[in-house]
Amino acid sequence: MSSIFVMAAGKGTRLAPWTLAVPKPVLPVANEPALGFLLRLAARHGYRDIVANASWLGDVLTGVIGDGSAYGVQLDWQHEDAPLGTAGGVLHAQEALRDGDEPVVVLSGDGIHDVDLAAVERTHRESGAIATLAVVQVADPSQYGVALVDDAGRITGFQEKPAPGTAHSNLANTGIYVLDPRALDRCAEWGLTDFGSELFPRLLAEGMHLQTHDIGDAYWNDIGDLDEWRASNVAAVSGAIDLGVHHDDSDLTSIDGEGVLVHPTATIAGDASLGFGTIVGAGAHVGSGVHLASALILPGARVPDGVVIASGTFGSLAGLEAWATELAAH
Repeated sequence: MSSIFVMAAGKGTRLAPWTLAVPKPVLPVANEPALGFLLRLAARHGYRDIVANASWLGDVLTGVIGDGSAYGVQLDWQHEDAPLGTAGGVLHAQEALRDGDEPVVVLSGDGIHDVDLAAVERTHRESGAIATLAVVQVADPSQYGVALVDDAGRITGFQEKPAPGTAHSNLANTGIYVLDPRALDRCAEWGLTDFGSELFPRLLAEGMHLQTHDIGDAYWNDIGDLDEWRASNVAAVSGAIDLGVHHDDSDLTSIDGEGVLVHPTATIAGDASLGFGTIVGAGAHVGSGVHLASALILPGARVPDGVVIASGTFGSLAGLEAWATELAAH
């Protein structure tokens, strides 16, 4: 199968201050590094050769994730002194990625989803397109870049975060792409660094075939901001997404009641109340009389007695750093 490139070099500024401690792909989702789920998904769909870029806190990222073997893949890290942009990162890694005329699958490193990646590649091959974009129908297109398509799913235009009431499509770009090598050649020739704002509109303007693949009812989200990060955690413990992990007491994580996830090394006071959508991280302590609902309790956090956390995230930068250090040591 094709190689996969994972874009993982960004700073994650909308997730600050947490991304001052760890890079965005390391932030915990269901008590595991977010990127781990993406790598496991790739393995489930038959992909084994993965290339990823690293820049911001790159040593932390590569130390935690390692060579990918824990997730069933072989991972080749490409280091960037400074982020080169979405397209720039792929071009920088071309030597490791390209295999003759085989297409390249590109994924956003902050994606949390259970999209059938092999199906996206099949659509690309069958259509003969120079690039295929996986898209999802959204209720509010104003938050996304959207693709305008014909009846066959061929892209006819783009709108970037259209104002409410002005959208001509509700098909949002998921950051999942399949690219023909010709697309990379054009990208290098034109000196472009970004897919969404530069390469795809330029290819379309040149009259080239860009295709969409609608992911249907597959779960898709990212951890692009604080609310979406917590929402992805809730989805992971509520059964909204298939993360390909069986939780039991022998794993890093364990299920404790419906929609609640408690790490085996966490301690919970006997009279604490843990409501739906709550995740308690490694080494955390939840005090007496605490009430939690849709709460993300980060590794090493100490929730004082009597505290109520509803739809919030609680922890410390030091706790996150210590958790990442511990993962890297193993």
